[in-house]
Order: sequence, then C-alpha cells, then structure tokens
Amino acid sequence: MDLKSEKTVLIAGASGFIGARIKRYLESEGYRVRGLGRASGNATDYAWDPDTGQIDPKALDGVDIVVNLAGESIAEGRWTAARMRRILESRIKGTRLLVDSMKKATVPPAVFLCASGVNFYGSSGREMDENSPRGDGFLAEVCEKWEAEAMRATDFGVRTVCLRFGVVLHPKGGALAKMLPIFRLGLGGRIGTGKQGFPWIAMDDLLRIIGFCAETTTMRGPVNAVHPKGLTQAEFAGELAKSLSRRIGPPLPKIMVKILFGRMGEETLLVNLRVYPRLLLTEGFRFSFANVSEALSSMFK
Repeated sequence: MDLKSEKTVLIAGASGFIGARIKRYLESEGYRVRGLGRASGNATDYAWDPDTGQIDPKALDGVDIVVNLAGESIAEGRWTAARMRRILESRIKGTRLLVDSMKKATVPPAVFLCASGVNFYGSSGREMDENSPRGDGFLAEVCEKWEAEAMRATDFGVRTVCLRFGVVLHPKGGALAKMLPIFRLGLGGRIGTGKQGFPWIAMDDLLRIIGFCAETTTMRGPVNAVHPKGLTQAEFAGELAKSLSRRIGPPLPKIMVKILFGRMGEETLLVNLRVYPRLLLTEGFRFSFANVSEALSSMFK
C-alpha cells in the first residue's frame, strides 16, 4: 500500500491560487487533504480566524502534514502603513495560531511546511543560498519574522521547512497572469534596467517541491524554491515575448515604477535577487524543465 494514502494533509490557504493547485496535486498523489480557511465550504473543510485566534478544534485531528500558505497578498496595490501592517500580521498571526494549535494537539503533525519568500535576501545582487544572511527591506523583515514563528514548531519535534518561493509561473494566476495581456499586445518589456535577477519557479515544479519536502526527512529549515537556472528580468521578458511570438515592447523606467507603485514596486519589481536552490539540489530533487524557455513553452502549447 502507498504510505501516502495513510497520511492526512491540512492546507491553510487551500482556496488560493497556489493552495488550490497544491490541494489537487497532493490528492492526485494519494494523500487525504483537508483545507483550512476563514469560512468552511468549497476548498475549506475547517474554519479559522487568525485575527481572533480561533480555529476549529477538529482541524488538526489525525493530521500528519501541515502546509501554511496563508497571508495577505504583497502585490495588490501600493503599500500604506496600514497595508504593510496587515501583510506582516496576517503571516505572523496565522503561523502562530497553527504552531500553537499543533503544540496542543494530542499527537502533533510530523511535518510543517510554511511558505516564505526569496525576498528574505534583500537586493544585494549576489547569488544567495540557504546559508546566506537576511538582506534589507520590509519584505526581508517579514520573511525573517514569519520563518521565526514557523520554526517554533521544532521545539516540540515537528520537522519544519520554510519554503522561500521565487516568482511562481502559471498562466492562470500570480505575476505571469498579470503580464500576459500586456505581452500579448506586444507591449511588454524590461522593467527598470532589466539587469535585476529574476528568481522563478514553474508551478508544476513548486508542487513537486512541496511533495518532496513533505517526504524527505533531511529537508529542514529554509529551502529556496527556485529554479537553478537563473536569469535577469530583461532575459525573462525576452523569453516570454518569444514564447508568445510577440516582439519586445518599450521598457518601464525605474522612475515610473516608483511613481506608479511606490515602495511595493521597489521591493517586488526592481529588487535584484539572485537565488540558488542549493539544498534541493544537494538532496537530489530533479527539476522538470531545463530552463525558463522550456517551462513557458509547456504553458503555451
């Protein structure tokens, strides 16, 4: 018997862009999967409210693996002081509630997989791996505090992995979905100088990484969920235009990014991130695509 069929996974944020696909993937792999959300029904079998510290007491019964994807979107508009507070607190409160609930469980889950981001490394422009220090910036601070909350689960024996996501590529959501209308018109081009690093991961590989981390006992602590074949933002723009059989459009100057998006644009669109998935490669994970060209081609067949 496949041992996966004997394991139950709880996903916080199972109705989101990434969460819904992780739920379907894990179910296809034989896991029993339940969702946790602010209202039960649809993709969420159990309800919680991190703001008030409330969670269905049955949510963690018999759960072997917890996957935490909950948190306010970082790229839906300019960052006001109130919005920045929500971005941080939504991650801290949700993760804290999950960890505290796991600790109280009669039998805590064996594995906790918590989302984080490559923005942990700031904008140094140097290649970073899991041993590299935290960088500067608001998102670096958010990631550090988010991961610290998650790693508390190790205090009571839960193997914990903090998945530092790169830009997740899928045509139906996330950054790529926002780019497609512009690039299909032949208007998409580089942002700023275009020399900034563009750490990316295809959705198909992200799903497999989550499954790999769930089952590989040597995977612990921070894990860079990015493709090893890095490229610049301008190179990505060129590959995307090519995959759509379109020409490259005019650049979006740095000054316009700052005017249109403020600090959010500086830390998401102009940040120079070069990230290497050393731990995944060391532990034998095999990526599905050789490069971003192959990944994009698979999405636009």
